[in-house]
Amino acid sequence: MLNRRHLVPLALLLTLFGCGGNPGNMKAKEYKGHFEDAKSGLIFQCPTSWDIRENVEGHRVIARSPLEQAKGDKFQENLIVSGPVAAASLDEMRTQTEAEFKKLDNYQAQPATPDILDFDYQFNGQDLHSRAYLNQVKGKNEFWVAQFTDAKADFAGHEAAFVGIMATWGLQPGASPTPIINGPASSGTPAPSGTPAPASATPAAAATPAPAATPAPAATPAPVTTPAPAATPAPVATPAPAASPAPATTPAVSVKPIPKPAASATPK
Repeated sequence: MLNRRHLVPLALLLTLFGCGGNPGNMKAKEYKGHFEDAKSGLIFQCPTSWDIRENVEGHRVIARSPLEQAKGDKFQENLIVSGPVAAASLDEMRTQTEAEFKKLDNYQAQPATPDILDFDYQFNGQDLHSRAYLNQVKGKNEFWVAQFTDAKADFAGHEAAFVGIMATWGLQPGASPTPIINGPASSGTPAPSGTPAPASATPAAAATPAPAATPAPAATPAPVTTPAPAATPAPVATPAPAASPAPATTPAVSVKPIPKPAASATPK
């Protein structure tokens, strides 16, 4: 089990590896791209161009990228997994781990979630950035410390690869996730995989996932027919005005002749 006092030497070890150095007890290269120790439950995936070694300077696993010499790369981004470290809780683990990292030159913490320590520091005048993930061992009061280190100026460009590696943490044994791309500028042809040390299970070759089938486009629904406008009813014919009745005819007055009176005889 790793003692917390080893965490600061761990940060310096990361710097040594990043600058291309190797400690004297570095084991022969194991294999690339996948580490699996099913017995301890320590399983994760790296970009296939990264080399992986185990049990170096008291740390469980070391993985680092190749130098991108064509771009003048002077620092190899890397991962060191250490532990398990005993702690009663995540808060205790974070507090005590951060207390050790604060001993580094010009340590400056950056905002992060409770299970991550994100910080800048310097080593031999070089500006570096580290991100340490505190991962609890299932069912135990123990934690793995998975720490990535890169030149401060390059960290953002490789961050996607670091996040991708942690997304594979705790895979099921024999799992073959999608290969991880080492940032926007991965270079170099991966070396063939070697045989892992007896403590680790032989990693299964990662199968290239078949491309997802392109879904057929959804049929365009037929346009809704606009109903024809209702016919305008014909106007109701205005009835002709009733004919005025002819005026009643005044009956003709019959004129009776007035009889002349008979002439009276004048007496002689």
